[in-house]
Amino acid sequence: MRRNGGGRLTGHLDSLDGIRAIAIGGVFLLHADKKYFPGGFLGVDVFFILSSFLITSILLRERQGRGKVDYGAFYWRRFFRLAPALVLWLALIAAPTAILSHQASTIPISTAGALLYFNDFLAAFTHKLGSAYDQSWSLSVEEQFYLVWPFVFALAVGKLTPIGLRRAMIGFVGVSVVIWLAIGNYSLPTGHLVPLALGCWAACWSIQSRQTSRLAPVLRDNRLALACLPVFVVALLVNVPGAKGVPGLVPGRGDPVDPQHRHRAPRALLLGGRHGHVRHGHRPR
Repeated sequence: MRRNGGGRLTGHLDSLDGIRAIAIGGVFLLHADKKYFPGGFLGVDVFFILSSFLITSILLRERQGRGKVDYGAFYWRRFFRLAPALVLWLALIAAPTAILSHQASTIPISTAGALLYFNDFLAAFTHKLGSAYDQSWSLSVEEQFYLVWPFVFALAVGKLTPIGLRRAMIGFVGVSVVIWLAIGNYSLPTGHLVPLALGCWAACWSIQSRQTSRLAPVLRDNRLALACLPVFVVALLVNVPGAKGVPGLVPGRGDPVDPQHRHRAPRALLLGGRHGHVRHGHRPR
């Protein structure tokens, strides 16, 4: 990870940019033609894994280096990392498109949901979210995770040994699988808790385990993205039988969310809505 001029970790790994690019491509292809690229939705979960990995790494390394985490600075950086691009997108793209789509009445609640990060709940339980704002649910999921996880993680780090923490992360992954299967909803954190937990586990394992020296060169190597590319390409083209019947895995009949409501926005907005914040604010600081 890089450090800024003040010696603070910036939360950026160059080698992960290639994986981000692959994930972005998958989501682009899904929205371009989900008939031929049904596995593109996996790109969203790749982003969640990367985000939770980076955030947990930052929290753990800052605690190890300084003995504590400056949560005020942490959330301040998050706010200014995302807010400018989000406000511009809402004002210049989302609102005008809602007006042109004769959905002006959805602008107030949808804008509030985007700024206060509750559009995932609007998408899951109501039909009040304007189609121009559909993809803001993923940003809401991510920010809700950032709001809760640092404090939960601080309690775990304060009470557990390094070995105990790694074991707790394994338990977290197991519990997240159970939650996902029981009450998973694609638009809510419960539908993406598994990738978030996997990213947290990977961060703890890579930083604290004795195998760090073996893993670090791999993470710094851009060939990691190239190795992932063929696997992801195959996943893009595979329509997993029965996947649409698993709650929270992919929008479909088994999902409590109406998939037509989520995907009826113009394709340009689907891309801009999801990836505007990916390009400008999806890298945790």
